[in-house]
Amino acid sequence: MRKNPTVETLKKAYSQLDRAAKKKVIHKNKAARLKSRLSKLLTKSLPAQAGSPSLPSKPSKRKVRKATKRQSGKVTKKKVVKKT
Repeated sequence: MRKNPTVETLKKAYSQLDRAAKKKVIHKNKAARLKSRLSKLLTKSLPAQAGSPSLPSKPSKRKVRKATKRQSGKVTKKKVVKKT
């Protein structure tokens, strides 16, 4: 992969890293780090062309936080009771 980086070899490397992480041979974060470094290597070696094939990617597993209003920021009106 390092000597001749191509999209096909990158797919094979991704598959092997995912398999090793699944079987707990290596940690999943290490597999992700290695895949990131390999993709950087490939993008560096390939010339920037409009018609070049895109790199294989997986959907992000990040959770999106929903915006919520804080209850402490609300201003409430107090009832005033007149004494007679």
